[in-house]
Amino acid sequence: MYFVHTNGLYAITENQLFPTDAFGNPIPISLAIDQIFRQTNFLPWTKLQFKRAVSVNYTKENQYILFIPCEDTQSSIRTANANSIILAYDYQDKNWFKWINMNAAGGLFVIDDDLYFQERRFSGVDGNTANLYKQHRFYRLVDHADHAGPERM
Repeated sequence: MYFVHTNGLYAITENQLFPTDAFGNPIPISLAIDQIFRQTNFLPWTKLQFKRAVSVNYTKENQYILFIPCEDTQSSIRTANANSIILAYDYQDKNWFKWINMNAAGGLFVIDDDLYFQERRFSGVDGNTANLYKQHRFYRLVDHADHAGPERM
């Protein structure tokens, strides 16, 4: 099980937080992307909303996928904007990847080993929209998730 805290992302096993240091204190598995959890953005539409983060454990690809929204404030309904980020942790190789062009503010889920995500965004034409998408698995650069390589931060 994984959980997001204000200073990082942690993993927990059946009986302990994992990994831990020599004193038994938990170490976040997000050390490689630590700046995301430590930076403070002051503009409202660039501030990460950790309390509304959504995630899924995508076991087919050995990935933990985390979406952290930044929200627009132009309506009473909270909608994610382009400043939101989606991170994928490959727990087999211990690498973090930053995916682009995905809005999963409505949630992520897996059915029959296929990854689906629901957007929640504001459109100038349609107003608030919430479309459902499926990640196709052609492994090209135009995929919803760019599988080309790890994100260096």
